[in-house]
Amino acid sequence: MILKLLISLILFSFNSYALEAGHCISDYSTKRYIQNDFSAPYPKEVIFTCRYRCLDLEGYESEEILGTSTITVNSLSDDALKVVCQGVIVKKSKWGYEYSRTDSFYAHFTEISEIKDWANKNIPLDNSISKKLLRDFKKTITSVYQSYEIAGRSNTPVAKEFSKAAQVLKEMANQLPEDQSLFNLYRKKIEDLDGKTGKDFNSEKLIMDQILFGARWSINI
Repeated sequence: MILKLLISLILFSFNSYALEAGHCISDYSTKRYIQNDFSAPYPKEVIFTCRYRCLDLEGYESEEILGTSTITVNSLSDDALKVVCQGVIVKKSKWGYEYSRTDSFYAHFTEISEIKDWANKNIPLDNSISKKLLRDFKKTITSVYQSYEIAGRSNTPVAKEFSKAAQVLKEMANQLPEDQSLFNLYRKKIEDLDGKTGKDFNSEKLIMDQILFGARWSINI
């Protein structure tokens, strides 16, 4: 047991040393349950903590963060696949599931509030990592607005909303990643709404839902 712990600590130290700037990595051996009723039926809520090592954008200063995760699980496989520290990958084995590896992740690419708070203070969103993610998002919304343009030409009651959303997303795609003004405008709207884009079907919802789906990492909610 002591040897296993020492190996884990050595591996964690090595992974921290090799961390890419602006990224975090978890130590899977530090997972501790706060809430998990193993006898409760599904669905159930599981709360647990893990320790993470995060590196600033310059790659010089690292921070150890205790992050709290709240996960809804609906099955035994969810218990294995979802109730893990962020970045931990498990694989199927003849006994069920077992640890495979731990991947690092961009500090903003998380829903763990303690890490997100640290990232907001230490990792400015205007950086090369974010721009790469925005180029990926640009590709996504390019195909989305093209589909919306087709829907906007249909003879349906919602055609007008699709057409309006297509125009905005097209302009946004043309701007990104160099010009983020339109993207930031809608990102701030989402933050003001605390991520709740409503139930009414309209162009604003269509646009904001695309940002929530493809660029949630950029939103502070």
